[in-house]
Amino acid sequence: MKFRNNIILYLIKKFDGNRSLAACYHLLKGKKTSQTIQDGKLFAVSFLFGTLKEIEKQELTEWTKELLSTGNVVEKENGILMITPKGEQQLLSAREKYDFLQKLDGWTYGDSGKCFWDRFSLYFQTLSNLIADKNNFIPITKEQSTLTWVKKHFPSSRIDRNQAAAIIYNEIYQILSSLTEQEATIFLMRLSGCHRIGYTIEQIASILGLEKEYVSVLFQAILHQFVSTITTQKEQFPMLHQFIENGKRNLILTESTAYTYRMIKKGKSIEDIARIRRLKRNTIEDHLVEIAVHDPSFSIEPYVAKAVREKIIEAAGKANSMRLRDIKQLLDDERISYFMIRLVLMVNGGNNR
Repeated sequence: MKFRNNIILYLIKKFDGNRSLAACYHLLKGKKTSQTIQDGKLFAVSFLFGTLKEIEKQELTEWTKELLSTGNVVEKENGILMITPKGEQQLLSAREKYDFLQKLDGWTYGDSGKCFWDRFSLYFQTLSNLIADKNNFIPITKEQSTLTWVKKHFPSSRIDRNQAAAIIYNEIYQILSSLTEQEATIFLMRLSGCHRIGYTIEQIASILGLEKEYVSVLFQAILHQFVSTITTQKEQFPMLHQFIENGKRNLILTESTAYTYRMIKKGKSIEDIARIRRLKRNTIEDHLVEIAVHDPSFSIEPYVAKAVREKIIEAAGKANSMRLRDIKQLLDDERISYFMIRLVLMVNGGNNR
C-alpha cells in the first residue's frame, strides 16, 4: 500500500467514525480553525497537522476509493468511513516501515521547522558561494523576510565566514549522525551550495524511487527533529539555534478568542464576558476550549473542579471513545456539562498516537 493511503487509513482509524473525510482534509492542509485544532488534540493526530498542504480534495477522494476497493475501510450509511480488520492489520505492518513518523510533529514544529529551513538553507547557500568567491548567484528564495534575516545575521569578514562554516559543519554533523542514512541523505540533497542547486522533493522522490508524499513528510520529520534537538540542547547547538530564534509560532488565537482571553486575565467570568460582548455563553465556552488547546499554562480549575476532572477522565477511559455523548451518559450527572468534558479532554486527552 502507498504511504499516502496509510496516512488516510490511520486518520480514519483515529477518528473512529466521529469525523467525516473533510476533517482529514482540513487537518492535513493545516487549517487553523478551532474545530481542526481541537480535533488534532482530541484524537491524538496533531502530529499530522499541515503535513500534506498540497493535497487536493479530489486526490483525497481518489485515495479513499482505493482504500474502499481494497477492503481496508467500509462506508457506513451516513457516509462515515470505518477501518476494517484488514485495515487494522495493514497499519500494524506499516508501523515499523514508517517509524520516522515518531519524529513528526506538525502542530508543534510545523511553522518553526519551515522557518528554520528557509533561513538555514539560504544562509548555507550564501556562505558556500561567498567562501568560494562566487558572488553572482541566484538566491534560492525570494521571500523578503528570509532575505532580510540572513543579511542581518551573515558574517561580514572572510575569517568570520570560515569560522561560521566550521561551526555549522560540526553542529549539523552531530544531528545528522543521529538520523538514518536515508534521512541524512535527503537533508543533504535538499541543500544548495556553490556547486549545485538543491533537489526538489519531486526530484528526490524520482532519484531514490520513492513516493513524493513519503519524501515530503519524511523531510518535515527531519526538520522537526532538528528543531526539537536544537531547542532542547541549545547550549550544544548555539549556531543552529539562531535560525529558530523568534521564528513563527503555531499558537495563534483567533481575534475574538484573544479578546476573551484578555478579559479572563482581568478576572471576568464567562457570564460577564458574554454580557459585555453581547455573545452567547456557548461562544465564550468555545473560546475557552480554544485557549486550553493553545496555552499549556492555562488553568481549567476555575471551570472544572479537580474531583469532576477526575470523574471525566475515568469516564473517558471506560467509554473507550472520544464521543462526548458517550462520556456524558457514563457520567450520569447533570451538573457536569459538555463544556467541562471538552475542556478536560483538550487538556488531558489525545496523547497516544
